[in-house]
Amino acid sequence: MLAELENLFALQDKNYREFHARLMPNIEKERIIGIRVPVLRKYAKELAHGSRLFLSVQKEKRVCNTVKENDCDNVEKFLNTLPHYYYEENNLHMFLVMQMKDYDTALAYLEAFLPYIDNWATCDITACGMKTLGRAPAAASAVLERSF
Repeated sequence: MLAELENLFALQDKNYREFHARLMPNIEKERIIGIRVPVLRKYAKELAHGSRLFLSVQKEKRVCNTVKENDCDNVEKFLNTLPHYYYEENNLHMFLVMQMKDYDTALAYLEAFLPYIDNWATCDITACGMKTLGRAPAAASAVLERSF
């Protein structure tokens, strides 16, 4: 599995977990690891820059220095394995999709993920971060309307 849970738990801030659990009463506390958003966003960028899924779009040299090589190789598997159990896995999923530059790829991954958004925070991350979809808002709107 991408980002073995031990890797995500290594980013855990237990005080933040306690605080954040109170903000999302509809999510069981056991499903919250407690990773601050900037830390998780940075981790997603590191995974995206090392993943073959993003190579064809970025045309950059594959770099995976700061996370395990195996994690970078498993990004696509992670994105295709739904639903996720932890709240932070859902946010990681969206942070990875937000890194995609190819419109059709990003839209396909977004459409597959939308039914699994179960809290306001992941919804906000999704709504605010999809710059790629702004290039063709009509198509993105059609996907959103089908999902809701």
